Amino acid sequence: MATKPVFFSPTDAIDINTLLGLGENDPKWVIQTAAPSTQKDRASGLGADGDEVAKQEYNKRKSVSLTYKCFSATGNLSLPSAGTISGGYHIDSVALAYSPTDWPTLTVNAHKHDDGATHAADSCRTYTTDLVFPAQFGVPSSISDGTATVMFAMSVAGIGMRSLSFSLACTHVDEQGSAGNWLAGENHDGVETLDAEFTGVPASGDLTIHADWTMTSDGETSGNTAVDSRTVSLTRHISKDT
Repeated sequence: MATKPVFFSPTDAIDINTLLGLGENDPKWVIQTAAPSTQKDRASGLGADGDEVAKQEYNKRKSVSLTYKCFSATGNLSLPSAGTISGGYHIDSVALAYSPTDWPTLTVNAHKHDDGATHAADSCRTYTTDLVFPAQFGVPSSISDGTATVMFAMSVAGIGMRSLSFSLACTHVDEQGSAGNWLAGENHDGVETLDAEFTGVPASGDLTIHADWTMTSDGETSGNTAVDSRTVSLTRHISKDT
């Protein structure tokens, strides 16, 4: 532990640029924050009078939330797959956010087990997006997949993109051994989401949404001190990588 305050030293627990195999000319991620934490479960045994007489700690784990930015003005962003193992950490979720006043922000949440064993490299199913996200300042108005098929687009002049965010996650199942320690884990059901907010209210005919995606919410906001806006949320489920 540090004996005095430490400044400006976030540690990249998953070494993301190495994990993604990014070369010298590829848009790279620059770590901004790292928030590690520890967790464990506690069993409590009660005596005849209802007070605790025995306890046992088990299922010790470490979690980390990492944020990055990419300051490249050209090329496409690389995102890790959900379910990938790096440095013993299992990547639980990936979230990407665009803002009109900033560069893209990536948030990765991951965990590992700390009671004798944890996930080994390449031991879990992985889920990888096929969406192509541009490296740029500001918010893109369209997103396509690797075959250049448009998945989402807003094409009306005079309406602005206030924000665009993407998330990728899968359901992770951990099983415990005979003494409550971690034994094994696996993934299923990858889910992607796209959330878009508009400055102004585009008509539905001005939005392109591919049939693979379901619009799970659609709302408008108006007020006496702000511009009218519209927000939509899209989701689709994806299969595990082969």
